[in-house]
Parts: sequence; C-alpha cells; structure tokens
Amino acid sequence: VFLKKSEATKWKVLKKSSLTNEDAGVTVTEKLADVTFGAFCDQFLNNVNLICRRRTFDTYKTKIDNHLRPFFTDINLKNISYSHGQEFIESMLIKKYSKSGINQVVGVLKRIMNEAFRRDLIASNPFINIRNLKIDEQAPYYLERADIKKLILASKNTELYLSILISINTGLRLSEVLGLRWKDIDFDKNIIRVESIRDRYGVQNTTKSGKARVVPLGRDLNEHLLLAQGDYDFEGFICLNKREKPISRSSVNRAIKKIKAQCSLSSSFTFHTLRHSYASHFVMNGGSIYDLKKILGHSDIKMTERYAHLSADHIANVSEVAPLNSSITSRSYGRLGDNKKN
Repeated sequence: VFLKKSEATKWKVLKKSSLTNEDAGVTVTEKLADVTFGAFCDQFLNNVNLICRRRTFDTYKTKIDNHLRPFFTDINLKNISYSHGQEFIESMLIKKYSKSGINQVVGVLKRIMNEAFRRDLIASNPFINIRNLKIDEQAPYYLERADIKKLILASKNTELYLSILISINTGLRLSEVLGLRWKDIDFDKNIIRVESIRDRYGVQNTTKSGKARVVPLGRDLNEHLLLAQGDYDFEGFICLNKREKPISRSSVNRAIKKIKAQCSLSSSFTFHTLRHSYASHFVMNGGSIYDLKKILGHSDIKMTERYAHLSADHIANVSEVAPLNSSITSRSYGRLGDNKKN
C-alpha cells in the first residue's frame, strides 16, 4: 500500500527498470549503471539545448567541457562519491580559480547529478551536501559624481552617449539598453518598459530574469531622450551607431576601453559599472532597497542588499534619485554629436 501517488509511481519505475533485457543478458538497471559521467553529460546538454535559452546552454557547455569533463569524464556515475567532489574543488583552488567561479561550476555539477538521479541512473546525488565556498562580499565598484560627470562629457560626441546616459540613470544592463526601442519609452508617464534584450544572439523578447519590468525615467533623462528622438522610427532601436544602425555590444565594449583611458578611470571599470553606480547613488540619495530590487530586476533581494550599507536616513522620490541632473550634464543634446540648444 502506498500513501502517496508519487511513491507508487516511483515503485513502478524501479520495477520496470529491473526487468531483464534478454538481448543483452543484463538488467536495464545494470546497463544504466555503466554510464560514464562524460557520456551522460552529452545527454544532459541535449536536454538543456531543448528547454533552455542559447546563452544558458553555452554557459553549461563551457563549464562542462573546460572543467567537469577533464576531471570526471571516464568515471561511471555509480562510482562517483562525495570525496570526488571535494577533490575536484581542491584541484580548482590549486589552479587559482576564484571561489565564485568554483561555486558556479559545482552548481552545474550538482544539476547534472540531480538529473542522473531523476533518471534513476544513481541511487542519490553524492554532492547534495557540498556547500558553496564562502566568499568575502565586497561592495560593488561605482563611480563618484565627479567621475560620472567626466565620463558623460567625454562621451558627449560619441555613439556611446545615449547608452551611457540611459544606463547611469536607470541601472539597465547593457543588453537591455541595446534592446530598447522608442516604443518602450512612455514620456508622459515618465517610465521605461524593459521587455527585451539584444545580445550576441540577437534580439530576445525577454530579460535576464525572464520577466518584463518598468523603471522610472527621471526628468532629465526624459528631456534628453525627447531631444534625441526627433523623427526616428517608433519601432526602431534607440542606441545607434554613426551609420544609423543598432550599435553592437562589441563596439560598446571597445569604445568603453578608450573612454576609460581618456578619463583615467579604474581598471575595474566596465559598462556594467554604470549599473552599480546607479544602484549605489540611488541608495545614497535615499531610495529604498525594495524599490531598487524592482528597478534592477533582481530575482533575489540578496543581490540588491549589496548596496544596503550605502543607505541614507531619508527617502527621496524614486524617479529623482539617479545621478544625472542639471548639475552633472548640460541640458543641450545632439544625436551622435549634432548638438542642439534647448
């Protein structure tokens, strides 16, 4: 007698898997037990390719091919133990991989073994009790107001100008900035609808978290975008290059390196630093962590709590706590260097 339907289903599967395969002369269970880690990784990746986005598949494949296959590939799944996991982690530490990077690879390893368990290829996941390596949390690097001003002025007559203005005032990721169309801007309501991204795989009607969101536009950015819009296609992308084509991620990163040197910014500076800078100034200017979580699109509040130590005692209007204001940038704006006076 089974108390739950799931128990009966599990028994049925186990019973079926123990039937004899007459052609091979061994039980199905015995056959499955001889699957190597490397062979099962191929099955696992095939499944990931069917149900996940291309970016997710590439991430899994890279971690499996670069780290997991070399260590586990010829070991039978049934023979993999907790000690193998410990040895693997130690080997990566010896090679000087970062703790966060190791945790990510071990996370993939656990998912692989969970899938093997789900398919009844192993009795249990030997790595279920392996804990993540403890990481000393460091506050994200962000730009001070003087550096923000320097950066904006340096980018004024470049094709990066709009991208920088948008990110520093909204906290949008680069892929989200590049995916913005004019139709996503509601000038009357003073908001931006973040519904798609544009990355190396092209345009995707989703965000990193898989959920669309609304972020405040802010008065000054509203004015800059109104001036920039002109007669551009409502369906068209906002951030274009000098040939009026959507600017690419690689072009942005190359240009960021030049501007970083020109402004003498830290070697740690990347386009993503703009997102950290928005979040940091948002909190310092009185914005709440809860509001910031929604604006940044974090799925876990723990990600947002990295900025909690910067919190001020007062609460400011959400749309007005971004770094950009008239004291930082001129209100004159021109598209790709064609300045217009307001």
